[in-house]
Amino acid sequence: MNKPKVKLEEVVEALDLPEETHAYLNKVTGEVSWSTDDVLSAAQDEDLVIEDYPEWERDLILEAKSLPDSDDFLGLPDKFDFHEYRVMERFCQSIEDEEIRDELLGAIRGSGAFRRFKNQVNRRGIADQWYEFRGRAMEDFAIEWLEANGFEWQGGRHQVTASQSTETPTAEPGRPGVARRIPVMQQMNRLQLLAAEIFRYSFANYAAHFGNRRFDTLMPDTAAMLERAVKERWPIEKLAKKLKVNREEAEHFLEDYHRALQVVDAENPAEAFRNGVRQSIQFAVENGLSDDEAVEKLVTQICYRAADLAYLLNLEGSELSRYSSRLRREPDVEYDAGSFDEEERDDDD
Repeated sequence: MNKPKVKLEEVVEALDLPEETHAYLNKVTGEVSWSTDDVLSAAQDEDLVIEDYPEWERDLILEAKSLPDSDDFLGLPDKFDFHEYRVMERFCQSIEDEEIRDELLGAIRGSGAFRRFKNQVNRRGIADQWYEFRGRAMEDFAIEWLEANGFEWQGGRHQVTASQSTETPTAEPGRPGVARRIPVMQQMNRLQLLAAEIFRYSFANYAAHFGNRRFDTLMPDTAAMLERAVKERWPIEKLAKKLKVNREEAEHFLEDYHRALQVVDAENPAEAFRNGVRQSIQFAVENGLSDDEAVEKLVTQICYRAADLAYLLNLEGSELSRYSSRLRREPDVEYDAGSFDEEERDDDD
């Protein structure tokens, strides 16, 4: 029987999971499932009484209980298998500017190497290049692991062209530190994007704070916990306890998480923008859009959303015209010449 194709991005995501979360590949279906230390601990309890657990948790425990005895599941590699320090070294060596290269190599020596390295790449304006380099290294590692275990893969940046998959990211002329051909939402990982939305930072502003523990770890960890809570259907009391907040605050966190999903998991930058603007308008209406000051605040929020759209388009290397019809969503309305998408004009030629 042929092995199924595995989504490359799911294997890559496993390399960034919190330590208490573990990923497994179903060798029959190619699907990736997740389990936590709490669930695994319950599953390994010799005195387990499954009825003592809520119904939503029972299936997770029973599935985890079968993992050691099943040949259908294979544990995915994690961040410790990836050895990010070696990737940092390779990145430092790839920098052509001798002064910056020596500075980065010095930063990664001794304890606190990761923090110093992130501070330096941000100070030098090459954080974009580092995260693109790291993303490619993670995909290379995931591909090597999949092929070593006999699996085919699909998705990921390597499917664009063969030359791009091995090409070192370079800065655009006139835009130092901004790497070309960074696919949408790849500079920051998904948890960081969710964190930016949950805590109401623009993407560019959030990325500018890399090197700060709150942005690198604490806020993405909160996003990961919210995602886990939804996936495992935690009662609100458990989430509040984990987040160390009261019930009402936990409920607000969940609302913000679901709102963030509408932007981060959007099909493309245009949909991300539309969803974000819609949320800003709904919030303004709910809070009383009754005077000039309120209108001005709404305009400011929409401008922030426009900045996020520009940021995503820059990362993707696309022009706004590519998504004009998706932004309009008015198929029955006639537009002046020049307002159509590039792909629509090409079809007419």
